Amino acid sequence: MNTLVFQTYHAIVLAAVFALGAAMPWLTRKDIVFGVRLPEDFAAGEAVRHLRRSYLNAYLAAAAVAVVLLAAQSVVWPMLKYDGFDVLAVVALMTAFYWAYRAKTLRLKADSRVMAGRVQVTVAEIGPLAPENLVSWAWFLLPLGLAGANALLGLWRYPNLPDRIPMHFGADGLPNSWAHKSVGVVLLMPVIQFVTAAVLMVSFWGVRHSKRQLSPQRPAESARQQALFRRAWSIFIVAAAILTMLTMSVIFWVMVGFVRLCPDAMMAATLGPSAIVIVYAIVLSVRLGQSGSRAAVAASDAGDNPTAVARDDDRFWKAGLFYCNPDDPAVFLEKRFGIGYTVNFANPKAWLFIALPLVLIVVALLLTRF
Repeated sequence: MNTLVFQTYHAIVLAAVFALGAAMPWLTRKDIVFGVRLPEDFAAGEAVRHLRRSYLNAYLAAAAVAVVLLAAQSVVWPMLKYDGFDVLAVVALMTAFYWAYRAKTLRLKADSRVMAGRVQVTVAEIGPLAPENLVSWAWFLLPLGLAGANALLGLWRYPNLPDRIPMHFGADGLPNSWAHKSVGVVLLMPVIQFVTAAVLMVSFWGVRHSKRQLSPQRPAESARQQALFRRAWSIFIVAAAILTMLTMSVIFWVMVGFVRLCPDAMMAATLGPSAIVIVYAIVLSVRLGQSGSRAAVAASDAGDNPTAVARDDDRFWKAGLFYCNPDDPAVFLEKRFGIGYTVNFANPKAWLFIALPLVLIVVALLLTRF
């Protein structure tokens, strides 16, 4: 029964990833089409609508073939079934289609000469966010405090632990991997919790401090959409941090014998919070879109300039995924395809944020040797 529940959960997650891939061209900013900067009026025209419909039809056909292949893979190579292979395959499919249609969009842009004669400007909001749009850092005291409490709990329970400690639980809710008792092994989960909290706090900081680029044609409206988007995703990050820490804590409490759960309860405690996070992320993505572009806010013509367009910065986006602009001081900025933020890889500060979680992961792994 537990295995069936896990398979159903896994299939729903996979379906959600497929669905987001199909919907993504409608979730990006109004002036970004398959990672290419276009004037908003042109992006709303028939040529781009035809391109999006073509993408949807081709993507759904490829997705149907992928589902059949993944089903066959689960039979032929079942060991790959729950190791993320199928999700990675879907992400690879999405990326391949993104690149193909990005190339089509670049050709359409060049052939149509849509930027010719347009006034290209960069409109950005500077200064701190308004207090009503901020979420307090104090919320992170909950996940950090939970991780610290678990570290103390592990040390308190250490003398009474058996020689072998369960480290991993299978789809049936039962342990399927053990490690010999050591202080490092016992503290591994709390350290992973601290690492996870640190990564989420960096993401939280990035949402606050990323470049706030506005629409030159609708600066006031897009500023309100941006504020709504940042607040909503800041709340999401805090909620995800708390739910993730609770899930990890339940697993840790079972590991050190602090609580005992039947397999059904174990599965509910681990899958339930992650399901909430996934549904929450999908709802926000569909409802708000990238940068709040789908958010319903009061329109305003204050400062609008219908003839201006955002500056063409396609050349700085390598493969449409990696932003590399040494003249841009921004560290975080919006993704071109997808929901959320990426970094300016040409800014040395960005590499500090990239290296931080890697260093913390190495430290966590080294702990198991002690």
